This record gives sequence, structure tokens and C-alpha cells, in this order.
Amino acid sequence: WLTNAPRLVVCVTSGAVVTRRSASGAPDFATMRITYQPAEVCLELKSLKMYLWSFRNDGIFYERAVNRILDDLVAACNPHSMTVVGDFNVRGGLKSIITATATKPA
Repeated sequence: WLTNAPRLVVCVTSGAVVTRRSASGAPDFATMRITYQPAEVCLELKSLKMYLWSFRNDGIFYERAVNRILDDLVAACNPHSMTVVGDFNVRGGLKSIITATATKPA
């Protein structure tokens, strides 16, 4: 949807993100935090939710998932800036938090 608030910052958190491990296909659970400053349009939340749910069938590494989400969302709404943080549950005794950021050139 369109926005005319020049200093608006939107933060969306979804705890329902599941990806599949590339090698084994076992599930990985994550909380995704998406923070962005929209230029002209904001993301529609139901569409965003369905998009994030689509990863449950993908065999993908953490880093690739976060980068792909960032790339796709930047392409969809062309924000001034956007940060995607993937906070993945512990696996093998290690916790991974992956952050990717994009900023529109001045």
C-alpha cells in the first residue's frame, strides 16, 4: 500500500518461518525480523506471511535464505533501506543469527 510518511520505519517479526536443511531435509525454525524505511509503498502483511511460509519446502542454507528474502523484498517495494535478521534456533549446539542490509544509494 502507498505511504506518504517520509520518516516512517516499519518493523515486522514472524516467528513462523521454517526452512529445510539442504543436506538432510530436516526442518530449521527461525524468527525473521524485517525492518525497513519505505520509499513509496509498504509490504502487504498477508502476502509477506505467505511468502515467508513458502520457505518451508526449500532446501536452503541460513545465509542464502536471509539474502534471498532481502533481495526479493527490496525488489517488491524499493525501500530507502531494509534489514532482514534471521534468528535461527539452536542446531548442533550452535545458534545462528544472520543479518543482511540494503540501502538505496543517495
